[in-house]
Amino acid sequence: MTHLRVPTIVSLAMLLAAAGCTATDPVGTGAGQRESPVVVDPGRSGPGGPDGTDGPGSGDHRVRYDWAVPSQTVVIRNDVRPPVAPRPAPPLPYLVEIEATDHVDTDPAYSRISFVFRSGFPSYEVGYQPRIVFDGTGEPVDLAGDCFLQIRFVSAQAHDAYGRMSVQRSPGPQLRLGSLRGYGFAGDYEGRVTYGLGIDPAGGPDQPPPVRVAEVGLGDRFVVAVDVGY
Repeated sequence: MTHLRVPTIVSLAMLLAAAGCTATDPVGTGAGQRESPVVVDPGRSGPGGPDGTDGPGSGDHRVRYDWAVPSQTVVIRNDVRPPVAPRPAPPLPYLVEIEATDHVDTDPAYSRISFVFRSGFPSYEVGYQPRIVFDGTGEPVDLAGDCFLQIRFVSAQAHDAYGRMSVQRSPGPQLRLGSLRGYGFAGDYEGRVTYGLGIDPAGGPDQPPPVRVAEVGLGDRFVVAVDVGY
């Protein structure tokens, strides 16, 4: 297993295919034809998350989206009731770390990018998109690969009470882990934190790889793990 963790903060964005890798526009982007998202409501597994949020308890693992191709936006809901922590902590779950790992000896083989939050699990939206753009400006995000997967965290933030970036550790933007070629930041705006993944499918852009999304509670770390098939 290759484990990448670099103490630098990097801009990221969300993803989908350029030519054959097609999908609908995520809610609110205006990039394409809108389609009703697939909504996954919260379901408890174990004792639940901290006050103000739903989700697995410490040490628990819960798959929220299991090995499928999100050709339309999938909305995964957690119950976030701000403020989720007393001051001076931010009022919403906040992103503190990004990790990237390779799992080549599993069946199926996959690459994983993990988003580590404090104070609880946010809700989030996952789906392939024709392009990834910055929230607020609509400018395209530069990503390697032929397909682009967007991950938008809702009721979340990536900054502290002073407006400083809260991400303390992250890998470089070029990953080169299986079909996962890189990632990029696409916005931290009005309670939404957006990232994109650049993917180079082995079968070409018309065959985007399946994706799995899981939540893991590790003490004060609330991990949303996005697995991308080889």
